[in-house]
Amino acid sequence: MLRAQTGVARGEEVTVRYLPALMGSARRRMRIRKNWGFDCDCARCGDPTELGTHVGATRCAQCSCATGAGAVERTEKAALVEYMRKSLANKFGAKEEEEEGTCAGNLVEKIAGSRARQDNLGEGAREGPGGLGVMLPKDPLDYFGDYECDRCGRTVGGLTIYALNKGLEDETNSFEAEDVAEIEERLGTLLRVLYSNHYLVLRTKKMLLDVLLVTKEPE
Repeated sequence: MLRAQTGVARGEEVTVRYLPALMGSARRRMRIRKNWGFDCDCARCGDPTELGTHVGATRCAQCSCATGAGAVERTEKAALVEYMRKSLANKFGAKEEEEEGTCAGNLVEKIAGSRARQDNLGEGAREGPGGLGVMLPKDPLDYFGDYECDRCGRTVGGLTIYALNKGLEDETNSFEAEDVAEIEERLGTLLRVLYSNHYLVLRTKKMLLDVLLVTKEPE
């Protein structure tokens, strides 16, 4: 027996989730296309804000200057370069050398980590309309279509945003820590580039909570 999670009207198409809900549309749609061979155009995939959740949104590098815009912009460019390098290597069968610090996540840490103590996301600024800009796709169903800031109108190519998310996701998947301070530092690094409700931020917060649950308080 199946139980619907939302109301279903008579004659309405019944849909099923192929992947975990806690994944941004850009990454989720690409994986669905690769694994199941179709282009998902459900209500969430067709909404730039993913039904108001913003779980795939990144911060704008131009109007977020109060909290390290330069770090965000340099990270975008570095992630794109790294993604293209790996894509070309895979295409031509080249064996990649293992280089420390080439993933987008490490690049974020190098660029933004040194400034983490200088800026405060919650001081004098907030995300969303009227605050720090959020990059949203102009056409959510275009895999590599342009993204536009909802505040200042800055435009970034979709491949850049995709590369940034993929690089950070790969880095998050390989990140293992049992030290609260280390996880908090990683979380702070992500928050300098990603929206506060981004799925990788939420995953890192869950990791932090899991560690806190088993961490004994000092006597």
